[in-house]
Amino acid sequence: MNQLVIYKNTIAHLLSEEIFKNFDNIKDLSKIGSSKSFCLADMIQELNKENPDFLLADSPDFDLVVGAWFKLRKSIKDQTANFSDIISVVAATFEISTDDPFFLLGSIDEDEAYILRRLPEDQSNKLRQCISSFRESVSKFKYDILSYLNADTQDQFFSTINDLDTSLLKWTPVEIEKKTIYVDQNTVSAVMRPKFNDELISFAKASSKFLFVYSSYLIEDAINKNPIGLDHYKKTISELTNNTLIAEHTTGLTTVKEDIEDTFNRVKAQIRMTKHGEKSIFLSAMQRYYTYPQYRKGQKIVTLLNKDFISFIKNNTETKDTVVAELGFAAADFLFKNGTLVGYEGNEKIDLIEKLSTLFDILNYKTEIQSFSNKKKICSSYRDGRHLIYAHICDYFITNDKNLLERGVTIYSLLGISTKIITFEYFYKNHVKQ
Repeated sequence: MNQLVIYKNTIAHLLSEEIFKNFDNIKDLSKIGSSKSFCLADMIQELNKENPDFLLADSPDFDLVVGAWFKLRKSIKDQTANFSDIISVVAATFEISTDDPFFLLGSIDEDEAYILRRLPEDQSNKLRQCISSFRESVSKFKYDILSYLNADTQDQFFSTINDLDTSLLKWTPVEIEKKTIYVDQNTVSAVMRPKFNDELISFAKASSKFLFVYSSYLIEDAINKNPIGLDHYKKTISELTNNTLIAEHTTGLTTVKEDIEDTFNRVKAQIRMTKHGEKSIFLSAMQRYYTYPQYRKGQKIVTLLNKDFISFIKNNTETKDTVVAELGFAAADFLFKNGTLVGYEGNEKIDLIEKLSTLFDILNYKTEIQSFSNKKKICSSYRDGRHLIYAHICDYFITNDKNLLERGVTIYSLLGISTKIITFEYFYKNHVKQ
């Protein structure tokens, strides 16, 4: 790779990171044009026109990021011209003074509700058209930048694939005759409370009927949290589950035994890869956010499908294309006709649990708010989906996460999975204290 390509790639990376920092604030995003990174990009654009060497220094990264920025600026310039009458009225009425069309439209967008309330109906309608056009251009721009960042993150993810050290896999498959109870992070936190700790640990050790199990995603949850109390957390998991977890074996998901320290060391050794993977998951979630604006919280369609998801999906056509895109035609067609996905088994069932979790995120069904300030919860929501995969071979799944419980009940119902999802309090009252 020649020096010019490296130079262009570096500028693309710096500019994309600067854009990413200001994603949630349109007015700040508009100021990127005066940043050092953009000035360098602008200079290279001029050199591209004059110097053959720069034209030969092909950099898809630079072309994508800088191209997206210039495309956005041109789109905003065109919108300013197309809606010049109403923009002039608003700028004069509300004393918005700026020579930058991006900053001007960003200011109007930010104070949309306030401005619209003070305009006559004909002007309000015209301004709504202007704002809608502006938002569409910004959304397309953000999607392009997210595509670049996600591709870059996936490159980093695959560069850490060697962190998957199979010598760290020290578990042994075991046959279980008891009823298995899968636990997540908030269940372990409940067990750790002094009120329950000794009683639940004693119950787990003495029970001839139940066996608590977990997965390595529970350790990921722990590593992502404050390290204070981590030893107590690991000790509680170890004693509660007798070091028994659900793991991916060559034959599929199975129950295994592994010392908690071995599990912890294995997860910790893969933390770089996990972080890159989670960033990619987050960026993909935000791409979907800009792809499907019709499903954002507050929209009527979201309110209706949150009341009765299965009935809504079966009887309404508004979400049909989205369901087909995410589940695939065969599964979606089966769902539309039958209101269920019962009959899928093995890897197909696991695949559908994951796809349904993604579909729920898109449709904002019992999910976290999709925003750049909510990265940790979006990644946590992904791990929730993994919990549903691992728990589906168990008899019970205990969680106090209301959204996860409701999503899980819906997914398991659709797929005919018999696992019962219950709260910690319900289990404690009906099994421990009984």
